[in-house]
Amino acid sequence: MIYVLDACALIAVFNNEASSCKVRDLLLESLSGKTEIIMSPINLTEVYYDMINTLGFKRANEIYKWIKAAIFIPDKISDSIILEAGRLKSKYRCSLGDAYGLATATVFQGQFVTADHHELEKIEKQESIKFFWFR
Repeated sequence: MIYVLDACALIAVFNNEASSCKVRDLLLESLSGKTEIIMSPINLTEVYYDMINTLGFKRANEIYKWIKAAIFIPDKISDSIILEAGRLKSKYRCSLGDAYGLATATVFQGQFVTADHHELEKIEKQESIKFFWFR
């Protein structure tokens, strides 16, 4: 199974939120080779930004290195992801981060791991994207 993390999923883990246990389980499954975890570079930027603001630059850099070692981050954003992200952003007026995360889930045929019900439930109802709601 492939899971594509929204920024809020990792932010919940690093903030030790109670609901993040499902995301932690996915990360452990990934480390054991049972699943694959992917994150859009755009969503990684959101996590890094949040970590700088909450934990400081030094700790944010440590977390960034851990994420890069533990999670597959595509080095290049493919044309198919760019086109799908543009389509989703235009159609649903979602954030750029959500558009790229959802497009990454679409292209890699994975489940989008998020807690952003309010912003994304309408997309779930109209698109064939699979969601993994951790909260």
